[in-house]
Amino acid sequence: SVNTKEQAIIAQASGADRLEVTNQELFGGVTPSIEDVTEVITHTDLPCFIQLRPTVERWSLTDEEFNTILHVIELAKIAGVEGIVVGALKDGKVDREKIEKIIEVKGNLKLSFNHAIDSAFNYEEELEYLINNPGIDWIITNGSTSKIFDGISRLLPYKEKLKGRLII
Repeated sequence: SVNTKEQAIIAQASGADRLEVTNQELFGGVTPSIEDVTEVITHTDLPCFIQLRPTVERWSLTDEEFNTILHVIELAKIAGVEGIVVGALKDGKVDREKIEKIIEVKGNLKLSFNHAIDSAFNYEEELEYLINNPGIDWIITNGSTSKIFDGISRLLPYKEKLKGRLII
């Protein structure tokens, strides 16, 4: 994750293969300005993904926040990003209605579902939904655990299904 063009240049020089442009990274990341995204795209050769998260306080989206996300997706297409990083929960489950609308609107943009999955009440059930959804290219998760080895162990049964689609 990067916040500025300077961070993006350093990440590229250090061997990164993609960038996630975000703001307030220390707090889990929120949607950056389109100007910051454009700066990163202009100064690197790496595929850029934009974090779409209006607040760090929760994974649910109000209707107003959701409409803003849809608007930013249209701006992201114009800016030339490779994809978007988004997650939405409703009542402890993936907000299927909102995610399906995002998939419909995103066009050719790639979609990474973010760490919201780690806060789902029934992690395995919601992970299966994401795995089986052809509109979701990657899933960013720690296995819904606080220890990396526990998370990896929890994800092992999904190894084949997640091949090439998992970002830990």
